[in-house]
Amino acid sequence: MNLNYQYCEQDQDIICDGCGDCDKIPVFVYGTLMTGESNWSIIRPFVYGTVPASLPNYEMVSVNHYPGIIEAEEFGVVFGQLMYIKKSRYWEAIKRLDQLEGFQKDHPKSSLFLRKKVTVITENGVLCGAYVYTFNRSIKGLKKIKHGNWKIFMEERR
Repeated sequence: MNLNYQYCEQDQDIICDGCGDCDKIPVFVYGTLMTGESNWSIIRPFVYGTVPASLPNYEMVSVNHYPGIIEAEEFGVVFGQLMYIKKSRYWEAIKRLDQLEGFQKDHPKSSLFLRKKVTVITENGVLCGAYVYTFNRSIKGLKKIKHGNWKIFMEERR
């Protein structure tokens, strides 16, 4: 299930959401960056819309106080939100997100998370291209979150 990613004419490093609007840059979040979570304040100034969404063929692990996702070996799905970033503030937002996620574009092997292009499914069943940060370390010894929902996982821990 891959989209032919649409790229903005002015900047080939920016993908459009595949849903026809290049004024909003989609980022899929699934943990502490979701609305109401501990790092929401980092992304909030850049967001002008959110939609519940899921990411198929990925699975979630708990990396202490935050989640990580990796491509699933078999079946998996991660639940989160598609955040639409204001295009005018995109690079500022990405710089902050890259810093938070430990992503180094010039040194991906040493990055804690990698920024990837994926296809997510909105709650209305629409396929959209988006960026997501995936965990770039071994998951050996980490707890798998089988239901793929960080908010439910956190509620279960209380």
